[in-house]
Amino acid sequence: MPSTTPWRPVLSDSLRDRALETAHDIADALAPWASEELTHFSGEESETASLGSGCAGIALLHAYVFKDGGAAVDLLERAIGILSRQAMDPWLYYGFSGIAWAAHHVSERLGLAEDPCEPIDEILADRVMRSPWRGSYELFNGLVGLGVLAIERAPRPLAVACVQGVIDRLGELAEKSSEGITWFTPPELLPESTRAEAPEGWHCLGLAHGIPGVVGFLAAALEAGIARTTAGYLLEGTVDWLLHQRRELADGLQFPLYVGNGIGESHGQLSWCYGDLGVAVTILAASRATGNERWRREAVLIARRAASLSMELPSLMNSGLCHGSAGIAHMFNRVFQHAGDDACLSAARTWYERALDQRVPGRGIAGYAAWAPDQGGVPAWVPEPGLLLGASGVGLALLAGATNVEPRWDRVMLVS
Repeated sequence: MPSTTPWRPVLSDSLRDRALETAHDIADALAPWASEELTHFSGEESETASLGSGCAGIALLHAYVFKDGGAAVDLLERAIGILSRQAMDPWLYYGFSGIAWAAHHVSERLGLAEDPCEPIDEILADRVMRSPWRGSYELFNGLVGLGVLAIERAPRPLAVACVQGVIDRLGELAEKSSEGITWFTPPELLPESTRAEAPEGWHCLGLAHGIPGVVGFLAAALEAGIARTTAGYLLEGTVDWLLHQRRELADGLQFPLYVGNGIGESHGQLSWCYGDLGVAVTILAASRATGNERWRREAVLIARRAASLSMELPSLMNSGLCHGSAGIAHMFNRVFQHAGDDACLSAARTWYERALDQRVPGRGIAGYAAWAPDQGGVPAWVPEPGLLLGASGVGLALLAGATNVEPRWDRVMLVS
């Protein structure tokens, strides 16, 4: 069941001071983003507003750094202003539901009376009631992401109806086998860049785009007391299927990125978006929602194994939440806070220190940049302000390691 243990800072005095100073420096550097005159580095106005890379995500950082919340409100007003004049997809990280999630969360954190999201409740409830569902089931660009917004806004009646609709559509899309319950992504829903890897489609094991995201969402629905019978049934079968995919991979990890017909042995990854830690934190959430002690033990073992791995794994140049050192530190911190595992505590401290050491004065935003394609498509260190890949996510993770304020913002990532 949900933990009642108070959130504890995990960083020592010297690291805690560095973390707090860095988080405030990032927030100060991002404050001009509230200005309408400032354009996003990519030039895409919708991304300027989004939760994943723009104002809505930056507003979360300001709501946790500054008690008055003025900058957070200004950032959200800018995001909502952009939304009012430009059509957007509904999805969570780069669509209007993510802006709504941030607006709701910041309003509740700051004690604001206004509810800017009521029209969106009706739009999403109508959308998820349509059967059959033709799009993706995933967190990032699909059903689960819409459900995450609805859970945040429960117990409002339309929000509860939306959660129930998402669970019903997931039930219709579910595949059942002797291994449990899973969801399939057909090739036409895969990005063109990855279709060659899986010409027949795949079952994705990444939290952002696959099965662990379903586990985290169903666990959150159970904790909210919504559709408990159906959610509980789907959750049990999904965790069983996910645990059946565990194997020994060449890099020391245990969960491949994806499985499916015509796909060779996939490597693993240590990150939020894909890999063992995403599996561990969502199974831990499932154990808390159900009281299943076996799942708790499995989640801790998966995280503890990940904690023993080298910090020189591929793709760990970045610092961000999605697939960088701050995100890894935050997930180890979550496992420690809820399960009390000392190996995960040690790993969290190590990865927080790595994130602090990756700060380079004069580069990017307050010393942080993302290794990503620049505007010409060439990989380079680029300024990235956002929640997922950029500086605002780093700042939020550092605050979570340095203070006794529970980082409830990570509900949008299905980590808490």
